[in-house]
Amino acid sequence: MSYNIPQAGDLRGETSALLKLAMPLLIAQLAQMGTGVVDTVMAGRYSSLDLAAIAIGYNIWLPIYLISLGTTAMAAHQIAFNVYDVLYVPLISVGSAMTTRMGHAIGAGKMPAVKQSLCCGLLLLLAICTLVTPILIFFPDPVARIYTEDPDIRALSVTLLRVASLFVFIDLLAVPSSAALRAFKDTRFPFLVMGVAYWLVALPVGYGLGLTD
Repeated sequence: MSYNIPQAGDLRGETSALLKLAMPLLIAQLAQMGTGVVDTVMAGRYSSLDLAAIAIGYNIWLPIYLISLGTTAMAAHQIAFNVYDVLYVPLISVGSAMTTRMGHAIGAGKMPAVKQSLCCGLLLLLAICTLVTPILIFFPDPVARIYTEDPDIRALSVTLLRVASLFVFIDLLAVPSSAALRAFKDTRFPFLVMGVAYWLVALPVGYGLGLTD
């Protein structure tokens, strides 16, 4: 089997294509990280105590917050997070498969196959969500009972699992959308969405709730 060494022109073209896709993703990630930088700068202008609180909270804010609510709340949140993590795995797996199948079809110029992969993926994700959501809404207590027999923890877990059912439908939209965009090599739209979400929504709301009276 022969192996052809890439020529300089091929390498430049491939590098340019990779950077064209990677740069919007890089900027989107920097936009996410940048909100943390701005938070830290704003807190530092208030006092060293605020800055220290940001430094601690940046890494462990959720555990500290849950500990402040008590062991029952912390245990219930852990159950809800764990259950949803398990349920999210099938969704993201289907999304990854969609990206692969659609990407191959796009490369082959077979647009009907692209549409078929997208429709089949959507139907499969809808089937998963249709199966999972009623369990979280109508039967959360048996799920919580797998983890604990404590009635207080189970009671709070029931509420949190029902709230988690809402995120299933959010991911039903997010997963195939992300899969399709990756397959079509569209990284600019996610960049724009993340920029708006973090800088025009999350940062002003966080400033209003955390640093104003």
